[in-house]
Amino acid sequence: MILFMKGKMKRNNAVCISQKISSFSAGRALILAASLSASLGIAALVGDAGDLDKAVSIQNAFNDVAEKAFPCVVVISTKKELENTGPAPFFEHFFDRYRKNREKGKKEPKPNPYVEAKGSGFLISADGYIVTNNHVVSEMDEIIVRTKDRKEYKVEVKGTDPKTDLALLKIEGTEKFPFLEFANSDSVKVGDWAIAIGAPYNLDYTMTVGIVSQTGRSVGLNAYENYIQTDASINRGNSGGPLLNIEGKVVGVNDVIFTSGASEGNIGLGFAIPSNMASDVVEQLKSKGEVTRPWIGIAMEALDPETKEQFNAENGILVREVMAQSPADKGGIEPGDIILSIDGKALETPRDLQFEVAGKKPGKAVLFKILRNGKEMELEIIPELQNPDGMEIGGLSNGADKVLGKLGLRIEEKDGALSITEILPGSGAEASGLKPGMKILAVNKVKVSNREDLLKAIDKKKGKPILFDVSDGRRKLFVVLKIQ
Repeated sequence: MILFMKGKMKRNNAVCISQKISSFSAGRALILAASLSASLGIAALVGDAGDLDKAVSIQNAFNDVAEKAFPCVVVISTKKELENTGPAPFFEHFFDRYRKNREKGKKEPKPNPYVEAKGSGFLISADGYIVTNNHVVSEMDEIIVRTKDRKEYKVEVKGTDPKTDLALLKIEGTEKFPFLEFANSDSVKVGDWAIAIGAPYNLDYTMTVGIVSQTGRSVGLNAYENYIQTDASINRGNSGGPLLNIEGKVVGVNDVIFTSGASEGNIGLGFAIPSNMASDVVEQLKSKGEVTRPWIGIAMEALDPETKEQFNAENGILVREVMAQSPADKGGIEPGDIILSIDGKALETPRDLQFEVAGKKPGKAVLFKILRNGKEMELEIIPELQNPDGMEIGGLSNGADKVLGKLGLRIEEKDGALSITEILPGSGAEASGLKPGMKILAVNKVKVSNREDLLKAIDKKKGKPILFDVSDGRRKLFVVLKIQ
């Protein structure tokens, strides 16, 4: 499970133990009081036969979900070997016994150290396809899945998509399995039941219940995010497990939690990849082992209140830059245009446009409604497959911009200077604190004023971290970025 830590604290164990012992009686009284309050609350809830029937009906629904879903959920155990570099020179005298044994011809095995981890997943087809998170299986040397009947299976990784943190596995063999169905996550509403199943802290097949707290969340971790937020308890080991509705269908794939304090546990802020996104990714991984996405070739930004007033626009996305010979350029989009909607769906943020374009088929015309010089007009744009360098919707076409795209930023030349126009979510550029509007003064200690200068400076450091000197107008900053 990916954690976002806030306010992590350290405690003195002795103090904590003393407090626990001295407060045992008070704690016991509090527990009894809480139990009594809960009992009175339930009594009030089921004060008559009709209320009791409703409560039992809900309870039965949860029972049905558990009975249906448990056989379809798997526990994923992984192992990764670490490089064994041997003892440091300072400690070599502690290992004389090994050296003497080798001289005598004896061999003492020295297995490489390894790390083990655990996650969850769920079957989506009778022939053994499993959905989980990419971070559960990425770069692991051994992956074993175990079903509810305690059978263990080896699996093949059919494909991964780090940009959504999804992975598709396949159990070897011809055995048939029960499986879960995807629900339509676009129909999920705040307040819907949310049921999580997984293996938190090695407690396999734990089911927790909450509600959908919000939809369309972004936490800045992955390139493509549209999370369902839930207060159903999700912890380490739940990664890749299903988030279900009351019908036992998958509405999301559990992925991230926010946490704080010393426990690193759940605080009611869990996030699941919506089922519609997961389903689209899985279909591509199943058919071709990778995910390809369309692009149109623009740099963009959200409209702030002043810009909305200036352009008399209630919503939309401001086009900052159009790449030469890109689909947007061919279709007639110009810098300064405001994109109001795509195929009739209104846009509020750049992420809205990103997801709308990502869901379109390359080569098929898409209707863009734009605002230009105070007049609305419609343009047909034909998205193309993103290029092999992994550029997204705002991807640029020349060498410097491809490298910058991998770093997670977009730039423009203006008045003899290079300015940052966009920072990609979840990128190294975002993590380093770079912001749109900052000016790039030098790269690898070489002053730059145009794309050619920048590309030459980057090429000199192939495969190494890239050093940026930037300014936000008030101060100069030094930032080190690695190509992702």
